[in-house]
Amino acid sequence: MPRFPKACYTPLMTDEPKKKPAKDDPIATAILDMLGVDGTSMTFKDIAMKIFEARRRPKDRADGWRKYMTAVKQQILHMARLGRVEILRKGEVADPNNFKGIVKVRRAHPKVAKAIAKAKALAAAETATPEAPTETQD
Repeated sequence: MPRFPKACYTPLMTDEPKKKPAKDDPIATAILDMLGVDGTSMTFKDIAMKIFEARRRPKDRADGWRKYMTAVKQQILHMARLGRVEILRKGEVADPNNFKGIVKVRRAHPKVAKAIAKAKALAAAETATPEAPTETQD
């Protein structure tokens, strides 16, 4: 371990305030704002196009919305896994880990989001508890 002169070494402070919770990504915030609470559903392309239009500069090309597609998809998948949005395929809610084709996104119902969070907490609690050791006979 390297030695530091006393002048540049500062002991850790234990009275520091706790860190603030992380803020949502700007893309995620824009997606949630677009979806609203009224059950509006949109495709990934529509969301990327609206984000691009809001940030468009005069020199940008007409297909500049494509650069937002990857970020939109990643944020939607992340929020779907957290239960904040639902991915719809043919009108049915699709598994965010396994879907194909053209899909739409809508904001999840608050009760659904709470139920998903509760199920994940229960699953984490079950995996965290160690199993009782089994007795072996000699």
